[in-house]
Amino acid sequence: RQIRLKTVNCDRRDLEDELASNGTICLSDEISKEPYGNNNEFTYTSDSNGYSVRGPDMYYEPGGFIIELNNRDPDAWEATTKSMIDDGWVDLSTKVILLTFNIFNPSMTAALRFIIGFEQTSSGGIIPFHRIAAYNTDIFDETLTVVAIVIQCLVLIPMIYVSIKELELDEATLTPLELRDLK
Repeated sequence: RQIRLKTVNCDRRDLEDELASNGTICLSDEISKEPYGNNNEFTYTSDSNGYSVRGPDMYYEPGGFIIELNNRDPDAWEATTKSMIDDGWVDLSTKVILLTFNIFNPSMTAALRFIIGFEQTSSGGIIPFHRIAAYNTDIFDETLTVVAIVIQCLVLIPMIYVSIKELELDEATLTPLELRDLK
């Protein structure tokens, strides 16, 4: 997904040097949701179920200009990537590009989410960053959770019983003076 910044008019009087000459664009700090590209084919997608990402320079809310790449078909991947390049998916208004990979290991019931980001600074530099989040999917399986609680109770009940019996045994072997000191 890509997050873009709004372009604003540059007034040469506000710039100390020649930054605005030769058609240079100026960017605001506001996120742009306007369609762009050849024939406006890239449109903003709101994602209320998505996740936010903290970059080195900004905090990015869910949503953006999202393109899904087919990981099972190398030809489709190549065609999509080529059309993104040809149609100008990345341009001067691009603030950050976020590549997200989700990996699931069924034998460990674990999932990983990798985010690799490339954030453009206001001076034009690129800062790469990454985020990794791991999830144990067992906690989402209600059947296993119920079974684990039942097993824990079955182990806990005999432990409580034995502890009570130990206390009763200790009270039976104590002298009346030792019992008085305990109370």
